[in-house]
Amino acid sequence: MSKRETAVAVVGLGFGANHARVLGELPGVRLAGVCDADPARAEAVAAARATRPYTDLATLLQHEKPDAIVVAVPARLHETVAVQSIEAGCAVLVEKPLAASLAEGRRLAEALAER
Repeated sequence: MSKRETAVAVVGLGFGANHARVLGELPGVRLAGVCDADPARAEAVAAARATRPYTDLATLLQHEKPDAIVVAVPARLHETVAVQSIEAGCAVLVEKPLAASLAEGRRLAEALAER
């Protein structure tokens, strides 16, 4: 039986750069890509972790097809990024707070339940 690596991408590279570092060091995990609106930040983190940089989540999802996404963007963007990732078939880890409002959190939970 061969072991399969879990492909994980990180979206948002402020504190998310720490997630990328840790994921890049975990056995059984392949850092599938990093994404940030700031191209220089995405390039720097990607170069340090030997992965690909993206500035657009849809492009990352299409090209890398990760198993999971770490959502490390500002809380006001959590719902959008997480739902897009869920709809692409990814498991998600969302930094706290889960969402900027109770309504957003509920919609996120509904998206997960539907998937």
